[in-house]
Amino acid sequence: MSETNLENSTEAFVRPRMLKVLCVLTFVWSGGITLFSAVGLVLTDRLIRILTQLFPKLEEVSINLHLLMMMGCLMLLIFSAASVWGGILMLRMRKTGFVIYTIANGLVILLQIFLKISPTNVGFALISLAFILMYARYYKTMK
Repeated sequence: MSETNLENSTEAFVRPRMLKVLCVLTFVWSGGITLFSAVGLVLTDRLIRILTQLFPKLEEVSINLHLLMMMGCLMLLIFSAASVWGGILMLRMRKTGFVIYTIANGLVILLQIFLKISPTNVGFALISLAFILMYARYYKTMK
């Protein structure tokens, strides 16, 4: 009985290579969006000022534009940070990482569809859906 415990404890677990690749791609893409949206939150006031100087008619709607930009950056920050966190947990072979990643990206897909259907949004939605499906292949191997 002690031999089987010893064999089980020394047995090395090998993380699937494709899962590592998916996680790295998630870190790069979602990490970049997280950084971009954080900078966007900080620089929204300056950007609105520049835009109203370039396009004086925007001054009438600058308050709404400011609120819209702040909300967009905040939502992007939350969803992309959740994607990064989900990727970290999946790299650690945790099922909760898949759940977090799927919820965050599912909400982004829904927002893209409801806000405006464009070729770019459809492309991003399809890529997000493909990543969710590729991660789902490894769900059973996670704890």
